[in-house]
Formats: sequence, C-alpha cells, structure tokens
Amino acid sequence: MATALKKGRAALLLTAAGCTASAAFAQVETQGGVQVNQTIAHSNFRGGETAGWLETTLYGQARFDLRRLKGQASANVSRRFEEFGDLPRNYSVSGVADITSELVDDTFFLRAGANAQDVTRDTRFGLGGLSDSVSANSVQLFSLYAEPSIQQRIGSEVTANASYRIGALFSDDTYRGGELPIGGGGGGGLGGGGLNRLGALGDSITQSANGRLQFGNEARRLRTGLIARWVREDIDRLDQEYSSYNLGATATYRVSRKLSLNAEGGYEDIENTQSSILFDPDTGRPVLGDDNDFIVDPDQPRITAFERDGPYGIVGFRYTPSRRTELSAFGGYRFGGTNFGGTLSYRPSPRVTVSGNVNRGLTSTARQLTQAQFGGIGVTPIDPVDGVDYSDLCPLGFDPVLGLCFGGLGGQPITSATFRNTSARLSTSYKQERWSATGFVSYTDRDYLNSLQLQDENAASLEGRNVSTESYSAGIQGGYDLNSGEALTGGLTYIHTSQFLGGGSNDQVVGTLGYRRNINSAFYATANATAAFRFGSTALSGSDNSYLGSVGIGYRF
Repeated sequence: MATALKKGRAALLLTAAGCTASAAFAQVETQGGVQVNQTIAHSNFRGGETAGWLETTLYGQARFDLRRLKGQASANVSRRFEEFGDLPRNYSVSGVADITSELVDDTFFLRAGANAQDVTRDTRFGLGGLSDSVSANSVQLFSLYAEPSIQQRIGSEVTANASYRIGALFSDDTYRGGELPIGGGGGGGLGGGGLNRLGALGDSITQSANGRLQFGNEARRLRTGLIARWVREDIDRLDQEYSSYNLGATATYRVSRKLSLNAEGGYEDIENTQSSILFDPDTGRPVLGDDNDFIVDPDQPRITAFERDGPYGIVGFRYTPSRRTELSAFGGYRFGGTNFGGTLSYRPSPRVTVSGNVNRGLTSTARQLTQAQFGGIGVTPIDPVDGVDYSDLCPLGFDPVLGLCFGGLGGQPITSATFRNTSARLSTSYKQERWSATGFVSYTDRDYLNSLQLQDENAASLEGRNVSTESYSAGIQGGYDLNSGEALTGGLTYIHTSQFLGGGSNDQVVGTLGYRRNINSAFYATANATAAFRFGSTALSGSDNSYLGSVGIGYRF
C-alpha cells in the first residue's frame, strides 16, 4: 500500500510539473499513514457503561498549488472492532477539504468542498465523543458542495459576477427518539420527570445563487452595484422548505488606501414552511412512528414556521492598516431582525496569530456547513501542529473554521430546524520551533423559529413560544517536541450550555493528554488519555463523568 501511494505521489508531481511552464511553480505536499489503537472508555451515564474496542485508522493530508488547481484536504477514517460493551457505530470519519479550479483564465472557476465529523447529537445529556463511544447520543455528519462561478469585465467600468452553489448534508444518526431514562424517568419532558429525545436528523439539499454587477473600476473612490441572491433548502424531515431571495443596490467608498466604507439596501422575501404533524385526538399529543419521529398529517395544510418580506439595509467598513492586520464589520436590519457580522485577522509577529469573527443571521445546520458565504461555517482544513492532527483530541467535536475543539457545532444540539444564530469566536496561536499553543473563546446563541422542527414530543405545546439554546466555551491546546522523535500534546476545554425543552443547563470540562514517540523513520507509538466531567443544573440535565484511554502504533507513508 505504501509503495502504491508513493507511486501515486510521484505521478501527481509529474503531472503537476507537466502542466506548468516552470516546475518550481507546482507545489504538492502529501502525508498519510495508518494507525492501530486499543481503546477502553467508561462513562457514568445511565449507571455506568464500559466499552473496549480495537480501532484502525487511515489518515492523510494533501496541500497543492498548481497552475489551475489549488486546495487542501485532510481526513481520518476509523473502523472499530468491538471487544466488549456496546458501540452504536463501528466507524468514524472526520475530515475537511476545499479545492478551487480555474477552468478558464480569470473567467470561469469551480470550487468544491466537503466536511465530515462525528458530533454530539443532543447536548441536554451525555458527553460528546465519549458518550459517542458508549451510548447512542451522536451523529456522523457528511456535507459537500460544488460551486461554479464566472466573472467577466465589460469594458473598463463594469464587472459582472455570478455563481451557483449546491450542497448536501447526509447523516448516519444512531440517535433515536423516545424518553431518556434519566432524572427519575416517567412522564416526558416538561410535563413530567423525564426528558424526550429530539427527532432524528434529516438529510437536506441546499442551493444558492448570486449575481452582481459592479460599476466603476478599482481606481475610483466610489463604486456602486446591483446584487441578487437566492437561497433554498429542502429537508426530508417534516418536508421542510426554506427559501429566500433579495434584490439590492450596493455602494463602496474608498476613504483612503487603508479604509473603505460600504452599504447595501434592497428588498428581501423569506419563507420557511413544513408539513403539519398528526395529533392524537384523545390525548392531544403528537403521534409518533416506529422510530419515535413525528408523523405527517396528510389531511392538514402546510404550516408556515417563519415568513418575512420587506426592505433591508446594512452598512459596514473594511480597515487594513497594514499587511498584518485586517478588520471588517457590518450591521443593519435583515432576515426580519438585527443582522451584523465582522472578522478580524492580526499577526503581531511571525509566531503569533489572532483571528476572530462575529455573526448574527438566519441559518440551519445544513446551511452552516454548505453555504458558508451566508455566515455559516466555512470548510477550512485543520492545520496540524508539529504533525499532530488535533481533531483526534477533540472528544466533543472540532470547529472546522478555527481548527479547534468546540465552537461552531460544539455545545449545540444537531437538529433539522432553522434558527436565528448569534455567534462570536476569538482565537490566538503561538508557534516556536519546539512548541506551540492555541487558545480560544466562543459564544453561540440559537433562537429556533418553530419548536415543532425540533421534533420533541413536548414541543407541540410550545408552538409560538421562544425556544433557544445558549453556549459559551473556552479552551487551550498545545504541543511540545521533547526531542526529534518525541512529542507531547494536551488540551483543556470548558463549555457551558443553557438548554431548551426542560434540559436546564450544564457545564462540561474536558482534558486531553497525548504522547507520540518515533520508533524509526516510518513507525511510531502513541498513547492518549481523556477525562470529561459534566455537571447538570437539574436532575433532568444530569451529571456524569467519562474517561477514555488508548495506546497504539502507527506507520507513516
């Protein structure tokens, strides 16, 4: 296998060299390997569970910069062989990819991306990746998108741009509905002593299209334009449909070489509809199917979860005082409410980087992962520190934007619902020759448009009421090269989540420690340990601890 991969790498390098006028222009970096681990995990959840399994992992990473093709990708694919205990899923996949191809010089482009991650399904109970090992509170997400785009200059004063993106979200959901056997059980969620599970996550298709005409060349201080956007999402659960479009005018004024101001205003139309659910006429509660999901009532008309049409407007700025610093922000009224966002990129020294972003808008899990230009989670590969992929050390899920544990999807339940999302993240990293460290803080608040989309049996009584979750987290991770053949990694993460539907609130603390030692130039040995502690504010939200330890051996290609 190693020989075949080396031959493939050589063929790729030869192809790249043949496509460029200069061999030095083509840059291709690849690395990969296979690893075998013996793992034991224990959780106190539901009275205590212990599981052991043998796990084989194939991993790889590639970065390339060719004449017409640029991008990077990384992936870990694991297969588990159960030895004792109960594993709800015998595999796990994590990875990210982002590739851009220039099909016609400066005119026609194709961008494609993908994301895979195994995350906590319902944050009202259990512990992320650890409970994934010994319970069914997890979901394996797969998302991908493709986006052709075209840009064309018309004369010296007009530029036209257009793009279309189609994305898909698929899930392998081991999580199923029904009442959780915690907090004394019995009765169901808000009305009794139990807490119902959310319905299974649905697959979805997302689409978006953008068109823009820009008037004025780069030399002009004032540039104006026209813009049109369209977004659609189709979700199989409850036959949900989300659609929006907006038509607007834009203006950008360059105050100086460092500062520019911008504004946009126009008309928008948004509609989010779904099928009606079937209620029991005697009890007044939803009728559940064999998988504990809601059943569509074919005799009732579709219901509107959210709709809005009317004017919108936002203003903003972009400030670049130096090549090391860039700051942008905008704010206004859009999506039927306050809309704002901003990004920060700052490199005070070659060894230190600071980055951050803030956003408030209308989105869903699928649109976060496949329609990044609308304020969602971008598809950015994890950057390993000293060859260590930290996605292996994120038992509660990793943030595909920052390449960090938590943030993004972490701390929030994974549902098919549309929500108004407010999020903020700030991270800083420091790298030396032998050691590196990264710290972050993150905040997320989600207001769900319609509680029925959560598919909780008790949500039927909450229709029209505000249902939201709020979470904030902070963490630090680091790596240190003990010598040329040994590396030590570690991390500590804290997250607080205020839950919905009777879940109360909980605090989680996760610590990780990893060790790697080279046996020779190809083989290496690893050891990892993780401890996670969860403290619930109520009997329903519960408290539990989880522990995981593993040792393994790997081979680098």
